[in-house]
Amino acid sequence: MGTENIVLATNIRYVKDYLVSCEEMLLFDWLVFTQRGFGSAKPFRHSILQVLKATKVSRYKQNKYFDHFAKLGFLTLGKDIYNNSEYHSFFVDYSVLAQPKVLGEIVRKETDTYYEMLNMFSEWANEQTKRERPLTKKEQKANELERESANNLITMSCEPIEERAKKFYNTLIPYLDSNGGEYPEKIINGFYKFWSEPDPSNTKMRFELQKTWEVSRRLYAWNNSKLTNKNMSRDEQRKNETQQYRNKAYALMQQLAAEGGYELGDTPIF
Repeated sequence: MGTENIVLATNIRYVKDYLVSCEEMLLFDWLVFTQRGFGSAKPFRHSILQVLKATKVSRYKQNKYFDHFAKLGFLTLGKDIYNNSEYHSFFVDYSVLAQPKVLGEIVRKETDTYYEMLNMFSEWANEQTKRERPLTKKEQKANELERESANNLITMSCEPIEERAKKFYNTLIPYLDSNGGEYPEKIINGFYKFWSEPDPSNTKMRFELQKTWEVSRRLYAWNNSKLTNKNMSRDEQRKNETQQYRNKAYALMQQLAAEGGYELGDTPIF
């Protein structure tokens, strides 16, 4: 058996193909595959502690290696504070890694690993470019509607509840199918009646008590819940009809058994 068929030997060869230290190799592999896992078109965020747990690379060496990758041009670094914790934001540009000169700084040229990675990063770069495509007209319209709705809700926050209720309904009008939207009037009206219900003090509507509010997402969930409930009621109706048929059939079996001098139990056998 040749060494190329032994997993351990393959891994040793793989490590030897790198021009950087084992720790830098670990950080490199973690970066390129984590970027892929999070969706290659957008940056992802991790705390220093999360990177440490994932790679076992110390904070000092993390900074050292990240700086090296940034100088090579394939890594864009940022910093962010979230819940009093420091986070790094990372973006790995596969199109830069697909350049022989850049990849040749990490992996030894003329090796199988080098050529495999060159092909892999070229494919990923194409996917990354496709995912960075411009928004379609439908997506642009949805974003504009969402921004308009948010602005309207902010503007009406200090007005009387009756006025706010009217303006809340106005934010739903663009979603009517008769107005080029996706939902029938029955869905919009039901949604409005539920979410415009005032609190006991008649100062705020139900939707105003939510921590987060995005009309398009709420409408989508509302419509889906109605469809699910409708399907469930149909299922229940079918079950009831089936049970009625079973009861009638069992009653007939009991009658026939009695006429033939037989006796059936009280519980149907099906």
